[in-house]
Amino acid sequence: MIRLPVLGLVLSLGALSACGPEDLITKGEYQRLRTGLSLPEVQRIVGAPGEQLSSTATQAVYQWKNSAASYASVTFVAGRATAITSVGLNETAKVKTKKVKKKKTRR
Repeated sequence: MIRLPVLGLVLSLGALSACGPEDLITKGEYQRLRTGLSLPEVQRIVGAPGEQLSSTATQAVYQWKNSAASYASVTFVAGRATAITSVGLNETAKVKTKKVKKKKTRR
């Protein structure tokens, strides 16, 4: 039964390749980002400079993109983060719902 160890090795290598050295931002780093942070503070949290996507006199948008097509973007206005978005970093997040009991009505 040599197939099971080989399958385990293949699956392990696949999992490692999904988090390669070219990945710039993790889910944990993204969760630490907050509005009000400066660009150097965001860069310190992420550990990478990011790519500047656009820039005007008062606004700049930076992106940190991973090899698996996931990324985070941060919009800075007057030097401070005002919008933080991501694609693919939170796919495991679950929405919690609360069940509401129906009240019995009397007629």
